[in-house]
Order: sequence, then C-alpha cells, then structure tokens
Amino acid sequence: MGSNKNQTLISRFGTCSKDCYGSCVFTGYWDDSAPIQKLIKAIPNKEHPFTQGFFCPKFTNRQKILYHEERLKHPLNRSGEKGLNKFQKTTFSKAWETLLHKINEVLDEHGPGSILSASYSGNMGLISGFYPLRFFNNLGSYISKGGICNEGGCAGLAQMFGTYSMTNPLQIKNSETHLIVVWGSDLSENNNHLYNLVRKAQKKGTKLVVVDSKITKISQQADLHLRPTQNSEVVLSSLILQKLVRSEKINYSFLKKHVKDYEHLIDKSLQTDEEEKHKIVRVDPTKFANFIDLLNEHRSHTIFTVGYGIQKDFYGGRIVQSIALIQIFLGNFGSAGTGLIYSQSDYNKSLITKIIHEINQDRLFSNKNEYEIISLSESLEKEKIKLLFISNFNPANSLPNQTRLRKSLMRKDLFTVVLEVFQTETTSFADLVFPMKYDVETNDLVASYYIPGISIIQSGPCPYPDCVSNFEFFSKLGHDLGLQRNWDLQRMKLFEGNDGELLDKCLEIAGKKITSEVLENGYSLFFQEDSVFFKDLIFPTPSKKIDLSQISLRLPDPPVKFKFLEDHIGKEFLLLTPNHPRFLHSQLGVLNKNFYLEFEKVFVSEDDLKELKCKPGDVVVVFNQFGESEFDIDTLKSLQSGVALIYSGGPIRSNDKRNPNYFIPGTPEDLGHSGSYNSARIRIKKIK
Repeated sequence: MGSNKNQTLISRFGTCSKDCYGSCVFTGYWDDSAPIQKLIKAIPNKEHPFTQGFFCPKFTNRQKILYHEERLKHPLNRSGEKGLNKFQKTTFSKAWETLLHKINEVLDEHGPGSILSASYSGNMGLISGFYPLRFFNNLGSYISKGGICNEGGCAGLAQMFGTYSMTNPLQIKNSETHLIVVWGSDLSENNNHLYNLVRKAQKKGTKLVVVDSKITKISQQADLHLRPTQNSEVVLSSLILQKLVRSEKINYSFLKKHVKDYEHLIDKSLQTDEEEKHKIVRVDPTKFANFIDLLNEHRSHTIFTVGYGIQKDFYGGRIVQSIALIQIFLGNFGSAGTGLIYSQSDYNKSLITKIIHEINQDRLFSNKNEYEIISLSESLEKEKIKLLFISNFNPANSLPNQTRLRKSLMRKDLFTVVLEVFQTETTSFADLVFPMKYDVETNDLVASYYIPGISIIQSGPCPYPDCVSNFEFFSKLGHDLGLQRNWDLQRMKLFEGNDGELLDKCLEIAGKKITSEVLENGYSLFFQEDSVFFKDLIFPTPSKKIDLSQISLRLPDPPVKFKFLEDHIGKEFLLLTPNHPRFLHSQLGVLNKNFYLEFEKVFVSEDDLKELKCKPGDVVVVFNQFGESEFDIDTLKSLQSGVALIYSGGPIRSNDKRNPNYFIPGTPEDLGHSGSYNSARIRIKKIK
C-alpha cells in the first residue's frame, strides 16, 4: 500500500544504525496516515563529506525490509523443541505476563546474579544499545562487555599511541596525500564510501598501493598490489623495516623526539635473515622494491588505512601494531597527508561517554556484574544462569565455537527471551520472542566509529502495535517489575519519560553548537575536514610520546586449539570467514535471497581444487576438532593456495548445515579479546 498522492509527506532525519563504516545520514519522507507503508523514501545527505549522498548497495531500500512480510509483528511463545523456529503467536499482554512471572520466579529462587543480558551492535544507536543497562544494572544481573570485531587492533594501537584514533579519515582527499596504502581491506565491498574517496584521489594523481593476500577490486585498480601469504603481515612489516633501516631511510629525528624505546626494534629488525623473511611472505621481489621506493619517495605524504579483517587473527592486535611501525619509523604522523586510519570511536570519547552515562545512568551503580561477550557460552554453562535476555545480537550465528554455544543455549533450565525484528538462528533457542521496532521508528543518536561525530534518528510511526523499541521495552519492564517488587521512588524514576525526552537530554550534554547542527543537518562532525589529529605530536601516553616498549616483531606460536592435534585425511587449509558482499553480518538476509546458495559453498583456489581431485559442485566434508559439515566446493580466483573461504553472516541454515563459526575456536584474540575468526584450520575431504 502506497501513500495518498494528496497527503503531505513529513520529513525526518535518519541515520543507518547498522554496524558499518558509513553511518549514513538521510532524510526520510513519511506518510504518517498510511496504514502500513509509512516510510515512502529515504534520500541520503549529499552534503556529508564522507558518505556524499549515496548508500551502500547492501541497504538502498529501507522500505522493503521495514515492511517485509517476514518481519515479526507479534510476540511468539515456543511451541516446539529448542533449536527450531517453531512458535505460536500470542498477545503482547500474555507474553508480558509470562515474562514478569518468570523474572519474579528467578529472582525469588536464584537471585539477580542468575539473570544475564547478551547485547551487541545489531543496532548502533546509543539509546538502543545502552538504555537496557539501566534495567540490568539496577537489577544486579550480568551484562556483556567487549566485542567480537576490531578490539584487538584497537588494543594494539592504544598500547603504542594511547589511543587508536590518530588520523582524520578525510585526509585521504587532502592535496598533501601523495600515497595511499590500503592494507587488508576490500574497500569496494566493505567501505564503499572510502573506496569512492580513494578513487577520486587516484584521479588527481595520488598513488595507491594495496597490500592484501587476496585479489580484490581495489587491488586490481591500484598502482601496485603487494600480495603476501595469508597472515604473514608481521614478517612483511619486519622485512620493510629492515629494508628501511639498512638503506638509512628511517626518520631518526622523528624517532628521537616523539618515540619511546624504538631502539630495540631497530636491532631486532636487523637480526633475522632477509632471505628467510622473503621465503615466508613470498611477495614479488620487484613489487616489493617498488613499494619501498614509493614509501621513500612520498615520505611525509603517505597515509595507511588498515582493515579489520587482518586483525581477526589470534595475534590481530600485534599484526596491526607491526603495520603501524612502518609509519612510525618513517615519521608519518602529525602533518597533513600522513597517518594511519583505523577506528575513530576513541576520538572525543569523553563527550560520547558523558552521553552514554546519561542513557545508562552508570554512575548510580558502583558494583556491576560483567562478562566478555566473546565468552557467552562459558557464562551460560554455569548453571546459576537461569534467565537470558538477548537484544541487538544474533549469537547463534555470530559467535565462534557454535557447537559449545548452542549446547549451552539448549539447556532445559535456561529460559531465553529474544528481542528481534526477524526470526534468526538465535530465536530458534528462545522461549519467548518480542517483536521490535526498526531503527527509524525510534528516537536515537548514532556515534559513527569511522567519522568522528554524532547524528540523529527522528522517530517515524510504526504500523505494528506490538512492536516496541529497546527503550520502550525496558522502561516498561522496569516500571512494571518495580511496582510488583516495591522498588523505592529513586529506582522507579529511572524508568520514567520517553525516548524523545532522553534524546533531548543527550543533546543538551552535547552542547548548543552540536545540537544546532544535528537538528539542522541531521549530523555534526567533531572536526574540520582538513583537521590534522595530534598536530603537536603529543600523544595520550604516560610519556606523551609514541611508546614502543611493549612492541615485538616476533610472535610466539598460536595456542594448540588452532592446530590439528593428529593426522587426518584431507588437505589442511587456513579458513577465512568474511561477510558476503550483499549481507551485513547476519542481517539483511530477507533482501538478498538470490545469494543464499553461496553460503552452502566452501571456496578454494583452482590449484587446490585440482589437488583435492574435485570439480565445482562436488560435495565435500569440511571438518576440524570443533565440528564438521557438508558443503559444495567451488573456486575463487582471488584466493591463494592453502586458503579456504566460507562466507559468514548468512541466512538461517537447516540443522544439518553449519555456518563457518562452527569451526572457529572460542579462544579470544591476544590483546583485545575479540574473535580469532581467521586463525582456524580446517581439512576438506571429498565425499566418494
């Protein structure tokens, strides 16, 4: 059902709240009187200096997913065994009564420490993500912390710089940037707004080098593609530093003034035989020499941008550190056209933290029960946990070691409540499912993790009466439970008001300038487009210098969990598990059903296909010590020999089909305790 042509459309600002680089700001045009399809169109903001008026191809049609026939519109009560999405619809009042009864029962019999919340970044809105903590902290239950994505790289850079946000990403288009190095990031698939800026810079004469073990669209468009063996970045960085030291091209003046404890790394870089390093990384010698020449030629005019995929290794944080060392030893920080771009969520973090404190009222709770989200299965294995809430998260798809996780979710004495927009792998383990509003149907603020700033979501109407936002759900839950349990007035006040009032309080904290820009444009940036971060070269470390005292160019062997403990039939492969180009983690599946079959495949190189004596379409068994499953085998020309790829974040698979996270051990990354998704080894065996 479309809008009435005579109806005046209402415009509201929106922000894409998906876990993505863009955080695209747009204007939504709404027909509030329409019975169902109230959002008519969404127009991206052309003035935004990063997103520049276009959406990513994953999410160009919000209306289609917003009013999709498979969207959850009513609460669901389990009618079949756990592990299957078998439910019966129920009324909101009955589901709510069941929920309140269960919470009271668990609190009375087991106490608040028996309730656990699992929440992540399915919706990056600050209110959506942090308001539920008011309820759980007030209750005294367990809440999740940490992440599963880029925490290793953030921790690694913070060891060196005191922060992981050192460089303005818009310096990519600065006239002083003469060389861009894209290291381990398929920009056209994962960060297409930066891809657009890089391509524009190329047209103006900026040189582009891509360092990536895979062949990608951006690598084919680069002036130079350096293709090391998978997970050999630390050795490659060491080799580059060795070459720079021996050719006397490092910036000693910069090091002496602004870097602490760099000398030991110079000594270490010279100790290992250069030829041995070349044997490990196996890069083309001519291309390697050309890269060194480009680094020397464009010193003080070079920017590195580092992807998150390479740090999804057990030593991901140390890998990112090794790459940063190249820029440090060249002195490429603190001036226009220089730096290293990673995550920007640490920039002006004090302001965002103040806003978060207003949302979650954290200051009222001195003792919080927290656990690492990557270790959810371990927490659930403790029988004291009796009630689990899951929101903004699909752990039965996203977390590693799925066999262990799903076994813990199958516990008969565990009551699970899931807040969702669509049925997912995780709802199949729920006892009770509540339908949620989509982001544009709520009032919220979004703090981009790639472009430092803040943007707004102005709530449009939801046509489904049973759907609620996280704010509405937990404010009602706090209010109703508080009445039943006779909470005092101070506790009850925590759950008064509405999300519009809370948003206004957050903007008041942000200040008049930011508030004015947000309400006028939909967003406010925390910096000028040509800003140079840390221009004074004073960093937030104890010494105020870049600190290399904890940095090493040698990695110990990874834990035994990443290796085969005994011989098996079948060739061993390093497993890569990237998101599919048309999916965003485990979301947007209903929009891209044409690609479902690609999640049934394991991809290898053409040489490996021949060695396995297979042809495309053959059925193979993929296995390691954590699980096994059948896949169709196929080839990707982008892959090196010895590397296999299975796309993650796909749609719900049947019980006998497993996603790649079955093969990933739950061992967290070394520094930041995110997921070690690209460290697992598998074997592949043809079914005769």
